[in-house]
Amino acid sequence: MTERSPKICLISPTENLARRAKPLIMRRGMDVRVEVAELEAAVSLAKLLLTQNDYLFISRRGTRDLLRKSLNIQVVNIPGEASDYIPAIQQLRHERGLIAFFSFEEEISNELRTICYLLDLKMKHYCFSDSLSCQSAVQQAVADGAA
Repeated sequence: MTERSPKICLISPTENLARRAKPLIMRRGMDVRVEVAELEAAVSLAKLLLTQNDYLFISRRGTRDLLRKSLNIQVVNIPGEASDYIPAIQQLRHERGLIAFFSFEEEISNELRTICYLLDLKMKHYCFSDSLSCQSAVQQAVADGAA
């Protein structure tokens, strides 16, 4: 009797990551389902998929952590890099106001802080742990004058 391999699902917290992942997946000839959902919506999606089949999930940061905690499953991590922020920083580098950075239950990297320092960008980090605290963090950033 052969063991059934789990299906693979990338749950991307953003459209941008999903759009970047799809050509890579196709080039490698992999059979990977790509869905866009974050936080609680990702947990609901994963629960639904798990009722249909065995899945190996791939995700990033906060979505990965929430899936692990909520469903007690292993989730393959897509590591984040300070360079992921470069396109946004390029668009905002001429802003002289506060630039807000958000992350799920973790500090932002020293590399990202260094990039902001070298470019003389005023930045502030906001942390969240679920959709409600994310909304609060965004409201606080706006109140702080973030762009």
